[in-house]
Amino acid sequence: MRVLHVIPSIAPCRGGPSAAMAPMISALRDADVDSALLTTNDNGPDNSDIPLGEWFDFHDVPVLAFPRSLRGVRWFDEHIVAPGALRWLRRNGPQWDLVHVHAVFSYLSTQTMRWARSVSRPYICRPLGQLCLWSLAQKATRKKVYLRLVEKANLEAASRVHFTSQQEQRECEQTGLAVRGLVVPHGIELPIGRASETIPENARNDETTDGRNAGKGLGSILFLGRLDRKKGLERLITAFGQVVDTLPDAVLTIAGSGDDSYAAGLQSLVDELELTERVRFAGWVQGAEKRALLGSADVFVLPSFSENFGVAVLEALSYGVPVIVSDAVALATEVAHAGAGLVVSGDAASLAEGLRSLHQDLGLRRRMSVAGLKLARERYSWPGVASELKKHYQQILAAA
Repeated sequence: MRVLHVIPSIAPCRGGPSAAMAPMISALRDADVDSALLTTNDNGPDNSDIPLGEWFDFHDVPVLAFPRSLRGVRWFDEHIVAPGALRWLRRNGPQWDLVHVHAVFSYLSTQTMRWARSVSRPYICRPLGQLCLWSLAQKATRKKVYLRLVEKANLEAASRVHFTSQQEQRECEQTGLAVRGLVVPHGIELPIGRASETIPENARNDETTDGRNAGKGLGSILFLGRLDRKKGLERLITAFGQVVDTLPDAVLTIAGSGDDSYAAGLQSLVDELELTERVRFAGWVQGAEKRALLGSADVFVLPSFSENFGVAVLEALSYGVPVIVSDAVALATEVAHAGAGLVVSGDAASLAEGLRSLHQDLGLRRRMSVAGLKLARERYSWPGVASELKKHYQQILAAA
């Protein structure tokens, strides 16, 4: 079985879905699914320096990238136009049994699905939350026209549309699209030493998975992800301002990158609330720096207006970090059910109350730490996700 994955960008600045491509494909290859990745050299406002027009190894995954065109030309820049990738696909696409397309409303994804339709090649589309109601309401007129004239046919002809949560599937259904869906979540790579860690069935108040929370109150509050209006960071900063006097040792770290004007607005809010000494903008982090932030955090907060999954939440849980998430985060139900964190409405007042609750209850934080690690390990391992995807691939090819 040969499966070609296609995504417009693998740049870390594009967030969790792009970062998930290498471990997903690596796990599929370990499961005897011959998989590779077609993409572009997009890197947000810039181009990356990855090899172009030839296969190269990217975290043990074969990747072929082509240059994007029209960089810096507003809508075309967002669309990530890459004609070279499409020319290659037309010549070489028939070598693949199935195509797994990641993203919609982008040149490479859209044109790949159109090509697959034209040659009757089975394909799956993972929309990356772009069919959720909040996302569709952003630049709504443009998306409505694009969906009606182009993407609707692509999505409804797909062998399956791959959602990462039941919530994402339900929101897509509300658009009226007649798609055949499947739900398979993201996976997670457990930190070294966690995979074999013994987790007690019932954690007492004095139990913890590591040395975290050695003090009595919250010290490190972490947000990790793209700096985007969807993430609700203004609400988090405002909430922190409401509780900062009762959290004498707490520092809020905002790690991520995004639109410069949005980031400047967040900095202005921090200055206005006189939080300059207590809020740290760490920029985009990865590797050892990212692991250090997760390893030292007392609580992770994601106050999004919409989140079709929440990869950063899963990363935090895999480090045993208690989480506070808005009820618009798709993982919220599982977080609540597992007792791995708090689910709040997402406004500043509810976020502030959540921070106060965890600050005052060390035992609760420790129980959440154990529960979160258990949830990440048992439900979201990449081998398990790959096994589930492989079954769907086999079913689609058998029916083709």
